[in-house]
Amino acid sequence: RFTPPGAGRPVIDGLSLTVPPGALIGICGRSGCGKSTLLRLLLRLDDASSGTITLDGTDLTRITPADLPRVFAVLGQSSRLLERSVEQNLALGLDPAPSAERMNEALVRVDLKELTEPGGARGLATDIRMVPPNFSGGEQRRLMLARMLLREAKVFVLDEPEAGLPSATAE
Repeated sequence: RFTPPGAGRPVIDGLSLTVPPGALIGICGRSGCGKSTLLRLLLRLDDASSGTITLDGTDLTRITPADLPRVFAVLGQSSRLLERSVEQNLALGLDPAPSAERMNEALVRVDLKELTEPGGARGLATDIRMVPPNFSGGEQRRLMLARMLLREAKVFVLDEPEAGLPSATAE
């Protein structure tokens, strides 16, 4: 159960959810039904008013905030790239930075193989520009997905990953 501060009633009440290891799930529902609130609780941006959320049998409240990025990798609606190289964007927040080989593997997994080809027009050293953009909206989302995959987290959270994309690209 979760009741936001100052609210008269819970936003989430009586929810029980078990996700088997390796499962891919989608949380769907009308606007305002609690999807984003559920994500906030999962990511410990808010704590449940009552009840527990566990991961592999561990209560999430026992995981320190500093360890949460190793548990969860997130691609949110408002995730952005920085005006830096592709390599710097992929390595963002990772210490040590992943090798070029691992970055290239992640790029292939998100269908950006052209960035891994030696002598290609764009590669890991390419600087990302926002104005005018040198990567399409779909390419930017896939770069952020590659960055997320490099985190090697236990749980991957994609909050409306198709936000802002044309329908063909989203598919």
